[in-house]
Amino acid sequence: QRLRIHTACKGLSADRAIGIVFSANPCIPSRSASCYDFHMDDNEALRGRLLVLRQEHRDLDAAIAALQDAAHCDQLQIQRLKKKKLLLRDEITRIQDQLYPDIIA
Repeated sequence: QRLRIHTACKGLSADRAIGIVFSANPCIPSRSASCYDFHMDDNEALRGRLLVLRQEHRDLDAAIAALQDAAHCDQLQIQRLKKKKLLLRDEITRIQDQLYPDIIA
């Protein structure tokens, strides 16, 4: 899917490329929205959230690559996307630590 998004964004303006990337994943929940049922166990919810975050991370990577390939790069927009990508990476790491804690034997 990364390649499809990347090629779909080539030659477009920065705003249009970002719009394509985020419209490609309409079910990415916002931080305030919860798409998980309350009866799911916590690990199931964390695994689902982890999958969503990983997909969003890949989509941001594709958007950044598309913007950098554009003739007129908006460096400020690229930096904002990179910062968001790092925040996603931190959240992914926190969830992975909850799911798979380091147990020193």
